[in-house]
Amino acid sequence: MWTFLVLAAAMVAAPPVDVLPRGDHRVKNEVVFVESEALRAVRLVASPTAGFGGVEEVEVGQPFPYSLKYGTKVYAVPRGIELEFPSSFRDQDWPCSTVEIGGHDTASDFSPVYARLITVKLLAVGPERLELERVDRVEIDQNGQPVDPSMIYLRTAGWVALGLFLLIALRRHRQRRAAKAACSDPRTEEGSGIAEQL
Repeated sequence: MWTFLVLAAAMVAAPPVDVLPRGDHRVKNEVVFVESEALRAVRLVASPTAGFGGVEEVEVGQPFPYSLKYGTKVYAVPRGIELEFPSSFRDQDWPCSTVEIGGHDTASDFSPVYARLITVKLLAVGPERLELERVDRVEIDQNGQPVDPSMIYLRTAGWVALGLFLLIALRRHRQRRAAKAACSDPRTEEGSGIAEQL
């Protein structure tokens, strides 16, 4: 009895398994900071808000991975302070903010998007938060080439049109089969003969 209760409690408390839904693929999200006046007084550190590790100093012009699953915060540390990289910066009091990615970490297999690169500029450092500006957002395909946004809509429209065509073709096929079955049904022929005699 106690064994069952312990196992049930462990199952309830266990975190959800990181399983990729069927028909989806991973999307790699990266952020890169550009040079700004506000960066002269601080150093930036990126840290996930959950999980283990992943803390790294942000260098201008160098993309760093941005976790949408665990969440990532960017901290502003005054220059001249010795930086130690614990497993997380979650307990630090430095001003921090998240970056608006505008997407998910997975996409349908029909989508050509396999990665995103978000370009960000630090405008100001407040007492608790950072003022960030998203300069650019580029979606990248499987070959590392930028994806034309219009191609995403055209591709989606193409799949929708194909689906509608197949549905219409299937419906017409069923109607023809039903009409053919009605013509070859002897009960239908017998009924029509009786109607003619009357």
